[in-house]
Amino acid sequence: MLPPAHFAVGAAIGVSVKRKWLALPLALGSHYLMDAVPHFERYVLLSNAFKIAPWKIELAWVAPWVVATGLLVGWMVVQAWSTRRWSWWAFAVLCGLLAASPDLGKFLLPQHHVVNAVHGAMHAAHDWGYSLHSEIYHDGKTFPPAEIGRSPVAWLGFLAEIGVEAALFWVGVAVLAFAWGKVKTDEAERAGQPAESEE
Repeated sequence: MLPPAHFAVGAAIGVSVKRKWLALPLALGSHYLMDAVPHFERYVLLSNAFKIAPWKIELAWVAPWVVATGLLVGWMVVQAWSTRRWSWWAFAVLCGLLAASPDLGKFLLPQHHVVNAVHGAMHAAHDWGYSLHSEIYHDGKTFPPAEIGRSPVAWLGFLAEIGVEAALFWVGVAVLAFAWGKVKTDEAERAGQPAESEE
């Protein structure tokens, strides 16, 4: 999956697990568990099916994630700045970055490095788009990429992959927001003041 989903889930783990020493390996482990779930990565296949450059398909898929991540990080910075709870947010960011870090290995380490080998081994071997179409219509064999463009089975599979990844991202954001709201409420109660309501 893309780093934003890993980051959101990792940050949520960081603020949800009481024992900080345990949150770190759990955040890292979440990356491999999430990547074991089939997810959308068939840029080249779709480019062949629709005769579109792979980078255009990848850009269309990645751009909304960049915007969502920017909004999330911006919100985190504003909350940290306004409340001066730097350590709470710093640990959330640390766990988020740790959860996303295996993806950096593809760019920073040799392909045969053990980090990349483990990462590749944990990736889902099949997806819900191409593989479903192949199993249903071709007994698991390869088929011409052009069929993807007119296959409702493939498109349902791809949409399911996108939906799962988006759901994981927003669940992570929701858990993070809930945990932060609880921190503010607890602090307000200790100070004898009602918590500020947020939009």
